[in-house]
Amino acid sequence: MTSIELIASDLTTLDAQRDDLLVLGILEDERPLTGLAGLVDWRLCGALSRWIVSGFATGSWGESVLYPSSHRLGQRATLVLGLGTRPQLRTDRIHDAARRASEVMKGLGSKRMTCDLLGLDRMPTPVENTLPGLLEVLQTCEPIERATFAVQPKQFDLVRGVMDRFGRRGFPQTS
Repeated sequence: MTSIELIASDLTTLDAQRDDLLVLGILEDERPLTGLAGLVDWRLCGALSRWIVSGFATGSWGESVLYPSSHRLGQRATLVLGLGTRPQLRTDRIHDAARRASEVMKGLGSKRMTCDLLGLDRMPTPVENTLPGLLEVLQTCEPIERATFAVQPKQFDLVRGVMDRFGRRGFPQTS
């Protein structure tokens, strides 16, 4: 069963996080990149922005781009998932993005991932109402053994509270 962890979304913490895959959800109509994607773009010397400018990656729904992280990040590879436009963002699509990430992990033989909230934090519905559904989806995704959410400091306590309530329902989690 998948363990769920939480870390701060900053480069120091991300550098210390040693997982197989870093998963980022980006929107087609959100520029510049924000949140964890913006931090990772900076760390990768603007690689994600260059993809967007060139049209190689657009953030359109269903798009997936896998990038070897080499020595710039603590994760072996970065998976960028297109979430579509902000009006298209719905929980079922975010759940599908999590499943797509698990399929990529399966193909890579990976078991641990670090991710942002895959767009939940950009929806009009409060995160405390939508995060439990994503946690349940991650519990069922093979082969994920550990999923670590990297969240912005202003959301940390809120996400921690939701995870704590979720954990009391019988799912494993760590900090």
